Amino acid sequence: MSSENNPDVTPLDATPDATPPESSQETEAPAAGVPAVDFEIISRDAIELLGLSDSRLEQLKSAMVNARQETKTKIDAEKEAVSKKLARDFMKAIRSLDDEIAALDTADVSGNEALVAMATGVRMINDGLKKTVEKHKLSDIKDEEPSAAPAATSGEVAPAGETQPAAEAGKVDFLAAATQSFKKGRLGGFAGLKRPDPFSGLDVLTERMAAVIEQIPAPSTEEAPNEGGLDASNPLVAIRAKLVENLSSITSLATEKQQISGRVERDVADAKKFGAKKLAEDFIVVVDNMDRAIKAAPQAQVENEAFSKMFEGVKEARGVLLAAFEANGIVRDEPQGEKFDPNKHESMYMAPVPGVKTSTVISVEEPGYTLNGRVLRAAKVGIAL
Repeated sequence: MSSENNPDVTPLDATPDATPPESSQETEAPAAGVPAVDFEIISRDAIELLGLSDSRLEQLKSAMVNARQETKTKIDAEKEAVSKKLARDFMKAIRSLDDEIAALDTADVSGNEALVAMATGVRMINDGLKKTVEKHKLSDIKDEEPSAAPAATSGEVAPAGETQPAAEAGKVDFLAAATQSFKKGRLGGFAGLKRPDPFSGLDVLTERMAAVIEQIPAPSTEEAPNEGGLDASNPLVAIRAKLVENLSSITSLATEKQQISGRVERDVADAKKFGAKKLAEDFIVVVDNMDRAIKAAPQAQVENEAFSKMFEGVKEARGVLLAAFEANGIVRDEPQGEKFDPNKHESMYMAPVPGVKTSTVISVEEPGYTLNGRVLRAAKVGIAL
């Protein structure tokens, strides 16, 4: 169709009108000494960047939610793994002593105050163990770490009651794998298909945003007069404010992402070392009760067969638990004769002792414990003046 017959088509050789079309909004004349600004170009760039930054900001927020969750999942997984290892070692000790503790608890102790006291201590220890097991839900933990499940040979899992046909040696059922991936998320299961990183190329976007923000004069108000500034009713004022807000949010999220990336490795390493802290603290209380029972046992009764059996049973249980402590990086601290260290020791009293240097530990009222070098509980001690 020719341009002669269609008035809506402008001929290529047509001469444009000398007078440009009037703008829908009057352009303010620049103040004296203020360089002229092409607000039409700036407006176009600002609107484009506003759309881009809004879209990117939503992507960044979503990515940060995922990053935070992934970090928490990694740390929680490490804490759970190290707690389970410690729990398995404890459960081995507890299960190996179950029968013996039960026998001690039901022994005939009538007529012997020392036996009654020891039996009471045994009951307390046994109750403490049971409460700790119940609190940390350890009863379902097996003595041995479960072996990894065998890898599936096909991408499709057979429904219950049906037998999966064996794949031919050396062949992969790509159709089954693709079907399974599609079911999981519209082919999202393929490792090769990755979403673009929303943090990639942020420098270019933020530099453009900063440049456009700088080109738009800040609004002039009574509180903050600005020569050459835009009137508050100018649409560019609202666009500029939104760009400033988006730029600040994008910069903050980018900074947080860098901090998370640098912190994940350290936090995961800390989780491996100290993830079992709460579990260890509860078992320390159990060992404390064993210490008290052993310390309170009258030596005159050690020759008594029934008493001796109880006494040795408590000592054996204590030894097994302390071995589990040591195997998991938990070290008992009994600093008798050492120099007082305020980072590891808590002073209970001070007393002059002839021939002993000042600040020397002269008694250990309660042993301390460390977990991979970090103090779990300070040793309570008496020190020399």
